[in-house]
Amino acid sequence: MNNQKMINDLAFGELINEAFIKPIRSVTIIDDEYPTIAGLLQNKQYKKVNEDRLKEVIDFCHNTKRNWIVDIDDGQSFIDSFDDSIGSYINSDLLILDYHLEKGDHGSRSLTALNIIRNLAQKTHFNLVVIHTSGYYGNGHDINKIFIDIISYLQSAPIINYGSGTENKVNDFLDEVTVDDEEFEQKLIDSFTDFDFLSVLKDFNGNLSDCSESSHFKEFIRLCDEACDKYNVNRYRKKAMISWLCYQKNKRFSSLYGTNNISGLDWNIDGEINWIKADNLFVTVLAKNISPTNIPDRLCQALSNWCPHPHQLLLAKLRHEIDENGFMIANKIVNKKYLQSHWLKEILDTLNSKDENTLEFKIWNILSKHWEEIAVSTKDEMINFSSKIVSYIKNLPEDSQNSLMSKWTVKDEKKTLQHVNKFNCSIPVVGYHLNTGHIIQLDDDNEKSYWICMTPACDLQPGQKKINTGQNIPVTLVRLFNLSDAAKKDDRESGLKKEDLISRALSMATRNDLIFVSISDSDEIDIFSFIPKIYFSSNPISDNFLVGDQGRFNKSDKSLIFYKPTIDNESIPTFKSIHGKVVAQLRYEYALHLLQITGRTKSRIGLDFVSLCES
Repeated sequence: MNNQKMINDLAFGELINEAFIKPIRSVTIIDDEYPTIAGLLQNKQYKKVNEDRLKEVIDFCHNTKRNWIVDIDDGQSFIDSFDDSIGSYINSDLLILDYHLEKGDHGSRSLTALNIIRNLAQKTHFNLVVIHTSGYYGNGHDINKIFIDIISYLQSAPIINYGSGTENKVNDFLDEVTVDDEEFEQKLIDSFTDFDFLSVLKDFNGNLSDCSESSHFKEFIRLCDEACDKYNVNRYRKKAMISWLCYQKNKRFSSLYGTNNISGLDWNIDGEINWIKADNLFVTVLAKNISPTNIPDRLCQALSNWCPHPHQLLLAKLRHEIDENGFMIANKIVNKKYLQSHWLKEILDTLNSKDENTLEFKIWNILSKHWEEIAVSTKDEMINFSSKIVSYIKNLPEDSQNSLMSKWTVKDEKKTLQHVNKFNCSIPVVGYHLNTGHIIQLDDDNEKSYWICMTPACDLQPGQKKINTGQNIPVTLVRLFNLSDAAKKDDRESGLKKEDLISRALSMATRNDLIFVSISDSDEIDIFSFIPKIYFSSNPISDNFLVGDQGRFNKSDKSLIFYKPTIDNESIPTFKSIHGKVVAQLRYEYALHLLQITGRTKSRIGLDFVSLCES
């Protein structure tokens, strides 16, 4: 390892330490060999080596650099299978867990420890876990076996298609070769290690039908090719043989799998460093011949090897900052007594409202303002930490930068730009009534169309003013056009591919004629134009409607009833009812932009100024 790499590793380790290790305040140790208070009170006898090891653990936890609170349990209150309640005392910042908690049974996998780990992975609290174990044989030299136990238990058995047709093809090949080499079948199975199999499951998300080109099969394929040449047998079917191999491995793992797939499962082994990561869990496995005083450093090394995204570090730091200084920040915000007085009155005033949704909307509005205050209060510390991250990346050699950026960023630029534009211009639907920037799906005689509300917000507040249309209020909607129509360069173009349409839209995104949204919070991003043709000089198309119940929409599906002026069969003016629902929402500044270019702002933009009521 050269000096520069050591410096870079230390710099990243410092960031990891600040984001994940420094926030640790409490440690729970679960080990059946360690003395506990309950055991000492009952005059239980413990081996001196375990007493000394526990003393070492407590000393490093109580070191002035850490000052961690320590709780110790022998794990004997747990049973193999238990519900979500496994004891509140394991909800600590760091759990140091012995693997074999069952007394006198170190030859079998520990369902007690595995269930603790799986249960923690399903909690919303992020858990750091160090498995500190003597292993299956007491010397700590087989921690890879424990590592495999954990990975397997955090996922369910994959489905491997290995039908009779495939089996016959495989048997024909194996029968020919084993005539000359009786150990050939076992050689094939041994060429594909347990870690190879688990790696393929990870890389292909359990879908083994597309895994035949994986590098993990390199030795297996070499042996098959060699057998064909050496014994002059018919060529084998590659996919069939790989299906057979995975089927054989899967049978060996059948008793190790858990009942469900834990979300976000990932793992790695790099020399002496190992880690297992799920959405809310990070685990590293250490042998007990590693001194307890080295646990924080080894945990930090494992976290560094995971190489979390810089923004993961940033958010971990933010969580710690709020946890560390949250009460001081809260006091600073609450001490703005004039603001707090008005905000409280705003909430209490809604109690007189007949509309139950008004209170929820007002609370969310005030919560958003408090979050803004929290962001301002943590700004300096977060900018300082972010600068350290940027400085670390900047000082890396070019090849290291490229390697990390390939890990941290997505190569699909078009997909990335769609998500960026969607985030910049839209937000999840908020509120309880129709508002400026709400995107509405209208179902008129089974014909689906999309519109955006362009009525100024001050005209959309329910009950704000009396109008002669009763509970129905007038609104102006601007038509949104699908990209397949709006992105045509001329009427002769037809059947444009979706990718071509997206490319055109992204190339013209800064013209401000397009919006990027997800309809009803779907995973797909839809691109709409509010002018009929983006390649021509055209104007938005608007229409006037009435909306029922003063624009209040159903909370569950956000549905409304619109009324459109029309002429009936006898040429008599009437209103046609149309079902609609709010499916997306623009950010307020984007909605105001559309108001401006459609000429509907005048001087009546809805702002949050509060006027003095004359007595």
